[in-house]
Amino acid sequence: MIVQSLKGLLQGYTHFGVGSLPFKSEADALDFISSRKYLLPFWPELPRKSDQELMMKRAERATSFNWNGYNQEEACGFFSAIKLWKDSKIKIIKGQVVGPVTFSMLNQDIGGNEDFENQFELSCEISIKQSLWQASIIKKEFLGSLIIVLDEPSLIEWPNMSSHRKQVVIDGYSYLYSRLSENGIYVGLHSCGIHYDEFLNFPFDLYSTDCSSRALMKIFDYKNYWNEFFVRGGIFIAGVYCTNPENSEIQFEKEQGDQRLNKINSEFPSFKAQILTSASCGHAFSDLEWMEYLYPKLNL
Repeated sequence: MIVQSLKGLLQGYTHFGVGSLPFKSEADALDFISSRKYLLPFWPELPRKSDQELMMKRAERATSFNWNGYNQEEACGFFSAIKLWKDSKIKIIKGQVVGPVTFSMLNQDIGGNEDFENQFELSCEISIKQSLWQASIIKKEFLGSLIIVLDEPSLIEWPNMSSHRKQVVIDGYSYLYSRLSENGIYVGLHSCGIHYDEFLNFPFDLYSTDCSSRALMKIFDYKNYWNEFFVRGGIFIAGVYCTNPENSEIQFEKEQGDQRLNKINSEFPSFKAQILTSASCGHAFSDLEWMEYLYPKLNL
């Protein structure tokens, strides 16, 4: 059961990682995270090391009746992170799973099912199964909390869904949130490049989306939705930076992202403590030069 506000647990963190990093070594990935104390600790996915690390492939393996958790080949960053942070003072770790909207649309075994309600229910169970497994390992090895973020690139289909399908998604999310929160897991959503105000009414503790273009910055025109989200304790992850600019544009892109973040903070001055920043999506294929520039080491 949730006993502490997420806002309190995130105090001191200013940056957020969507999930993937461009390293082939889990040791290098975790050194990158650990050496940046302002970055919320997360277990890194490493698709450059192995395509088994892709979130869809992990989720597809979790559909097996005999599934009993991730293995080293598909989640080396998870096991190494737990080992590294086991005796640390870290209060919370961020994990991620593919969200049920995305899984139901992309998985070939259930994607052709015409019964969307049943299809989505199955997908929710796959997300829940993976999340509870992550929590079970963390509770055994680590005294901190866990926030699971659902990665949902397929929410881009939201405007094309019927009202019935939208309600199925909302009901499924509510069920998923209830199952995880009663087990002490915080739940977030990464919508990956698309935003609709309805997303702020989903029953999640954290919301992450792409704010890296002028068009997407227009989402803040509707302040009433955002104020309600913040008042109920919601944490917003503003993806103001692109994932991989051209080398010649690194400084420009960083400055543009900084300006977007400043604008967001100026729009909601009372809720700055509930706004963290990130890139618009994962860093699986980002250049290391951009990573070092975007997330500099600080002498604390």
